[in-house]
Amino acid sequence: TQPMSALSCRHPVFVYGTLKRGFFNHYVLTGQRSATDPELVRTPALFCTPAVTCDCFKLVVGGKYHVPFLLNTVCDTQISGELYFVDDATLDRLDELEGVSSGYYQRKRVQVSPLSNEIEDAEAAELFAGAGGDTGVVQTEIYIIEEPTEELLELEGLTEYPLELHEQSYVRPCDREAFSDVPGR
Repeated sequence: TQPMSALSCRHPVFVYGTLKRGFFNHYVLTGQRSATDPELVRTPALFCTPAVTCDCFKLVVGGKYHVPFLLNTVCDTQISGELYFVDDATLDRLDELEGVSSGYYQRKRVQVSPLSNEIEDAEAAELFAGAGGDTGVVQTEIYIIEEPTEELLELEGLTEYPLELHEQSYVRPCDREAFSDVPGR
């Protein structure tokens, strides 16, 4: 077991889109330099468990790059995803990927409910318990659009972003003309 100071610098993060296992941007969580360069440049995130949001949000896929967007709007859908614990450097890299400084997404604290208490990694299990996972609720960071455009609000909502949809329609950042894909912005 690591000292508590080492454990406390890990942040719980809930991912629901292209950062999930098997998806294009998962390399950020594995600590790789890029999707095509396996060199480790950050400490890999610790996968904890599949989870679902306690609050309801609207998950849509839209824009010309077919990006998943989580919208902070009134609806009745809990969102499925994965819970990780990341270090400061990975949280900074996630903020960069998600365009937090430019207002593309906002990082917000929400509660998620783990779908399993069986966690294989001992450090992840300790972090999970320390974050309240044994109570059935974990406070976590999530990337969201706080003030969605009308165009995004009109899109059909999903409960999860499936790999099949990702593989069929997602346009990788290296294949795009521009960073922003938020319709109406």
